[in-house]
Amino acid sequence: MSNRFYGLSFAIVAALYANVAAAHAVLVSSSPADGSKLTQPPKEIRLLFNEAIEARFSSVTLTRSDGKKVQTGGASSNARDLVVSLPLLQPGKYQVRWQATSADSHRIQGSFGFDGRTG
Repeated sequence: MSNRFYGLSFAIVAALYANVAAAHAVLVSSSPADGSKLTQPPKEIRLLFNEAIEARFSSVTLTRSDGKKVQTGGASSNARDLVVSLPLLQPGKYQVRWQATSADSHRIQGSFGFDGRTG
């Protein structure tokens, strides 16, 4: 067979592999949004991903600006959403750290912050 055939075959396999390798879940949006300044404390943290995630292998941690962790509800998921309920938050800055496992078992993580001041 010709070198041209092998080159074309390699290009097709490489393109397919690149699509599969890039097909991991990524965070699309969050509520509250990164850097937001809220007038009312949020009742939940909601993370939206571009593909399905596994809630039982995912987590969200909320920390106040003084370093103390906030006790949240357990993480639940509806396919692409990861949601945790929150207690009534005091005014102040908060840091959200999350870890999620996509349906293909790839683990991703990230963090963002928001200002939970009221008024």
